[in-house]
Amino acid sequence: MKKKKIQSLSDRQDVKGKETKPLTLEERVSRLERAMGFVDAPFDVEEYLKTPQAREELLDAIRRHKYYKDRKPLDKFLLKTGGRVPRREDD
Repeated sequence: MKKKKIQSLSDRQDVKGKETKPLTLEERVSRLERAMGFVDAPFDVEEYLKTPQAREELLDAIRRHKYYKDRKPLDKFLLKTGGRVPRREDD
């Protein structure tokens, strides 16, 4: 049985070996942001902060940071909302 040669792919070839056009800077940044978990679709931050889901997400992120010293959920929430947090509702 003959062994197949492993062919290295250039940056202009996809996995199947077809020629592709090089990615633009915007496409590269967009793919990188999606891979890192940044929100791609624009949404209204004000409306999101008023929802109970936002409050729960923030409280969960604070708990994880407080008890497990894990800042990732908190950082992700702050990136998503642009540093804004839900206001406290005093009854």
